[in-house]
This record gives sequence, structure tokens and C-alpha cells, in this order.
Amino acid sequence: MISTYPMRRREIITMNLRVWQVLEAFPPLGSSTGSEIRAELDRILQEPDINKDIKERFNGGWRERILSHMRKSSHRCLQEIMEMAEGVEFLDENEVQNRCIMAGLPFLLFDTKKYTMSCSKSFWIRAKSEDEDKVLDDLINLTKSPRLLSTGNLTDIDELCLAAEGMVICQFRPANILNAVVTLLGSYYVFNMEFPKGASGVEKALFLFLEHIFIGQCSANLPLTVENLVSDLMV
Repeated sequence: MISTYPMRRREIITMNLRVWQVLEAFPPLGSSTGSEIRAELDRILQEPDINKDIKERFNGGWRERILSHMRKSSHRCLQEIMEMAEGVEFLDENEVQNRCIMAGLPFLLFDTKKYTMSCSKSFWIRAKSEDEDKVLDDLINLTKSPRLLSTGNLTDIDELCLAAEGMVICQFRPANILNAVVTLLGSYYVFNMEFPKGASGVEKALFLFLEHIFIGQCSANLPLTVENLVSDLMV
């Protein structure tokens, strides 16, 4: 994959290939764990181990800042999420807290009545139904741009996958949410796709925030909501 990278990158960009066409032409990018997408992100960003750098950047400051803001929030949805994040004894507490951070970001970023978001508009969609498998299949079929989809709850995820254009690209077993989010961001780079805008730019703002804190991209035109949250987190 390293030796064929220049040709592959040129073909993806110039031919504007669909996700399924990229995976058909370059099957390793559809590896079951998403490892090759993360490796391709290394090559695109010209970083030796961006996955490691992202985790160090996140764990080195952003993680605790976000958790602190979520704990202080009066948003009902965030309060319910944070109840799951504290004092988990039967599972890795850090992993559960990371899941709660990712689940709570839409409410933290848009903590007003005007922009209150449901999970269905997030980068991570969690199936909630008695028949979660059927709901998950339906969600997969409805995907256009890359999304994380899962079944189960935040403390006990049954399935966690990356899907786009009605197909599963990879699955994460065990369900490590940081690996999943890095792979999600990487998929937009690898498949040369723009972040979805969504109503009033809400979805794009979420992706830009993730890109900012994880990859360190500093866009000159960050949405005001993202700039405000980043400023609040740095206080």
C-alpha cells in the first residue's frame, strides 16, 4: 500500500471515485478493523503515526477539559450521559468516559434550545429499539457520507461500525471509540469527501471540531460555535 500510494491518491482525487469504487479498486482500505484507513491517513498527512499523535493530543488535555465542561453543563441530555461516565467498575472507565464524550459533543457544542441536536444528526448514530439489529441494517442502508453506527448502550456496545453509501466499511471489535472516531475522520480524507453540512451547518461544525482537537487542523473559517467552545475549553 505504501509503494502504490501516489498512484492510488491521484486516481481517487482525479476520478472522484465513490466509496465502493475505492474499496473495489483497493480492497485493503476495507480492512475489518479500519487499520488501513488510519495508515492511509498517516500517508496523506505525512505523519509517521497520526493515530498515536491524536490519542496523545486528546488524552493530554482535551479529554479532561471536555469532561469538566460536560459535568458542569445543565443540559438534561448531558447530565444523563454523564451519569453513565462516572464510577464504572465493570468496564474500562476511560473507554466509557470517551464514549460519553463522543455521545455528548453535539449537546456540548450546541447547548442551546435553538441548536439542541438528537443523536440521529450526530457523527455517531446509536440504534435504539427492541430490534436493534434491524434498525442498524436500516441505518446502514440510509448512509451516504461516512458515519459511526452502533447497537447497545454506552457502557455495553454490541456492534460498532463505520458505514457509508449503504455499506459497512469496517467494524471495531472490541469497540474502541477513539479508534473509531480517528477512522471516521480518516475516511473523509481517504475517500476525498467533504464533511456533511446538515441543517444550518450543524453536522459540519461537529466534524470541524473533531478535526481541530484530534488532527490539529486550524481552519481560518471555523464556525463561531466551534470557536466559542474551543475558547471555553482553553480557559
